[in-house]
Amino acid sequence: METYSIIDLEGYARSVREAAAKSFTETYSENLDEFISVEQVIGLIEENSVGRDEENNYLITEENFGELFEKIRNRLYSMGLSRLAAKGLVECAWDDETNEMIFWLSDAGATHISNRPSSKNE
Repeated sequence: METYSIIDLEGYARSVREAAAKSFTETYSENLDEFISVEQVIGLIEENSVGRDEENNYLITEENFGELFEKIRNRLYSMGLSRLAAKGLVECAWDDETNEMIFWLSDAGATHISNRPSSKNE
């Protein structure tokens, strides 16, 4: 498995955040800082790195990148659902059986909205 050095941490964070947003729709118009900040993405990069190189750049593998990408996608999706719930466009409640928050459309009680986005590989 290949390991890569991240030499422009902020640029990489912006790029991976944008790619995660585009994985939902190519034409998003939201301010991504309102969903997940570059600093938060950098924190996720730090958590998912496999260390640092001799120049103190973070190292990431393909596997770690996949985990990082999914964490960012989940954050974007969760924040989007939270914003819709705050606007009253979706309803939400805690499901004790599944131990997770569930969402459904306000005007269609039978339509369940998953709180986990599926990856494009599924």
